[in-house]
Amino acid sequence: MRHWYLVTTKPKQDDIAEQNLVAQGYEVYRPLCRVVKKSRGKPVERTESLFPRYLFIQLDHIAQDWSPIRSTKGVMQMVRFGAYPAKITDDLIDAIKQQEQAALKGAAPAQYKKGDKLRVESGAFYGLDVIFENYDSDQRIIVLMNILGQQQKVVMQAEQLEKASE
Repeated sequence: MRHWYLVTTKPKQDDIAEQNLVAQGYEVYRPLCRVVKKSRGKPVERTESLFPRYLFIQLDHIAQDWSPIRSTKGVMQMVRFGAYPAKITDDLIDAIKQQEQAALKGAAPAQYKKGDKLRVESGAFYGLDVIFENYDSDQRIIVLMNILGQQQKVVMQAEQLEKASE
């Protein structure tokens, strides 16, 4: 019987571990997400691991040899609770896959420049005008908001913001 388990990878080696495990015949799932990061001062959209340093691997606990996993390039270890590897339910994997597909198909965050005026369209600060400061690595945006007469940096979800009409 096959179950999903969790593997930790070495820092910044998620893709290497995934490639090497797949090359050995293991079924591996690495959820992805789109992020906006600065490259040479400009925002660039990239696809990265949703859970950095973690991969899901499907294994048959009776018929499959698990010993090569630990020595696979890029792999750190299996996640364990006590002496037993952490089992992940199929329902959770299916839910993550559905969310991942929806997120990857969705519109990319708008490309804002430092100083752009934005308006908060949802949440506790609905209707307030803010100033774009920077992109955060988790598809969040850092904005400047006037709080008690001082500009404060606030992190908000990209979908909460729209460019303010002039």
